[in-house]
Amino acid sequence: MSAYRDAILAGTLEAEQIHADMNAASGASPSCGAVDVFRFIDGRDILLLFQKLGGLLGAFMNYQRPGILVTTERTLAIQRFTAAHELGHAVLGHDVGVDDESMLNRTPFGQGHYNAKEMAADTFAAMFLMPEFLINEIAEKQGWDYAAIRRPETIYQLSLRLGVSFEALVRTLAKHGILSAHESMATLTHSVKQLKRKLLDDTVVPTDWRCNVWELTDRDMDCSLIAEPNDYFVVRLREMSGAGYLWNFDQVIEAGFQIVSDQRRFLTPDEIGSDVERIFTAQAGYPHSASLIAEQTRPWDSSDVAAQFRIHLEVDRPAIGFTVRHRLEALAA
Repeated sequence: MSAYRDAILAGTLEAEQIHADMNAASGASPSCGAVDVFRFIDGRDILLLFQKLGGLLGAFMNYQRPGILVTTERTLAIQRFTAAHELGHAVLGHDVGVDDESMLNRTPFGQGHYNAKEMAADTFAAMFLMPEFLINEIAEKQGWDYAAIRRPETIYQLSLRLGVSFEALVRTLAKHGILSAHESMATLTHSVKQLKRKLLDDTVVPTDWRCNVWELTDRDMDCSLIAEPNDYFVVRLREMSGAGYLWNFDQVIEAGFQIVSDQRRFLTPDEIGSDVERIFTAQAGYPHSASLIAEQTRPWDSSDVAAQFRIHLEVDRPAIGFTVRHRLEALAA
């Protein structure tokens, strides 16, 4: 039993120390986006290779130089957790780690025990990608109170902003004491597909439900978010249509996004001329880095900007091969 407790403690302390060092170096912690695990691995001078691996999710090897393999055949959330797990092996001083699909079905925070090194690496991955301080910062920015953050629909949105799977976040929220063991088990029975369907409100029916569905509001202003190609972004904004101001989405389209749905709903139906909620759904469609910007203006005077909505999106998934940094390094050698 002591070996398992020691493994969890080692993974937790290593993740906390790295975050403390990162925050000290930058002067601030991230406020609304995911930890960039791929960039962090690059910065540690560890080779990072994305490759088709068949039944494997990833591996860590440490021979002449430490290196991490990550599958290209799973979602970005799983790729990120796998990379963080293999990074855990590296920073915890393990010699090698080879991980298959079973990694997705285990948790170091439950009743069951398994290999202590794997438990330590799993714990590190969870605490590195989902530290409690970052969860609290995102919740504060979004205005989610203690009751809201325990709802399945909120947990799903939080998982997108952290860049992790719904299941991994539920288990980690239990570790942080935000969910009880009973609440976490009940939450895991919810269908993520149904949460997505509710957000899209039958206005859009994806051909592939493996896409993510983001709900964005003015509370996401100036955030940098990591998304996948074909993700949907349901944006809810207050519109002062009674005063002649309308949201203009020309810059959204110019940035490479497709508007697939556009609706208005009265905020106070019984009040003539009241503000409305403008709900538009955009889809990324292909990998790119862009700012999603919309402006609320009068149609006859585009220079009169009453409000602006602006976020930065990295819409991408790692391709087969080494990271750009290591490709350039190889060319220079």
